[in-house]
Amino acid sequence: MKWVCYLIRSASADRTYVGITKGLHRRLRQHDGALKGGAKATRGKGPWELVCCVADFPDGRAARQFEWRMHHPAKRGRGLRGRLRNLEQTLTMERWTKNAPPADDMRLRLLWNGPRPAFFRCPPRVCEAKIKRRDF
Repeated sequence: MKWVCYLIRSASADRTYVGITKGLHRRLRQHDGALKGGAKATRGKGPWELVCCVADFPDGRAARQFEWRMHHPAKRGRGLRGRLRNLEQTLTMERWTKNAPPADDMRLRLLWNGPRPAFFRCPPRVCEAKIKRRDF
């Protein structure tokens, strides 16, 4: 299974969370408290729903570099719209960190759990699709 960077939002509060994993379904169950584990930041603030994920990172290092950039954008936005702007900005960068491999060398997929927001512009090098059960 390949690494994914995912964006979730709380159904009960105006909160979002970005993380990485190799097992998306298991990780989402951890965030909801159905399984042990999960991030301290999401505990007791769910239920959480998947907004989208960037899939097919070649290794954990590249996924961590992408996640780091999502947490440290040049311009920080608030709420879900701000997170999606950060994602849009990160996907258009040549490199996510100075030591990261060139983004053009990766064949990433951006998978949406629902409709893509109208304001979101995805760069041509990233394949966009809706999430299907067999994706994970």
